Amino acid sequence: MTTARPTSAFRAAGFTLAEMLVVLAIIGLIAAIMLPALTAPSDGVRLRAIVDDVLGALRLTRASAVIQHAEMTLILDLEARSMSSAVVPEKRFQSDLTAEMVIAEPERIAPSRGAFRFFPDGSSTGGDIHLHLRGRDAHVCVSWLTGQAREGAPC
Repeated sequence: MTTARPTSAFRAAGFTLAEMLVVLAIIGLIAAIMLPALTAPSDGVRLRAIVDDVLGALRLTRASAVIQHAEMTLILDLEARSMSSAVVPEKRFQSDLTAEMVIAEPERIAPSRGAFRFFPDGSSTGGDIHLHLRGRDAHVCVSWLTGQAREGAPC
């Protein structure tokens, strides 16, 4: 009885261990290169977070003015890229953020520093904040009549 040997076509099918290791090494290299790009937040996400921080600080300052029946101000320093109030601890923004603000002239402390003042009835001095981050823009509006802060077109 003779045993049939596999044909050369049968032996040629499949991959060798060396070929599999080369493919896995290439996949690992691509993953190592792409992982930082995939985990870093995009500029749009970063700008969205900044807008949410500004809106949150404005709304918290307004709510505190109403609850405490006292005037409250949120101070923005565009040169230092920071904001703070009596109820909002100082928050600093990324160095690649630029901003412009239009506020009531009595609230301007310095050329790049100003405040949004909220009154006990909820109204405010109002104004606009325009934020720029690497070609992306966002706009925050504070209504002088209601003191409401919202994202969108200028007030």
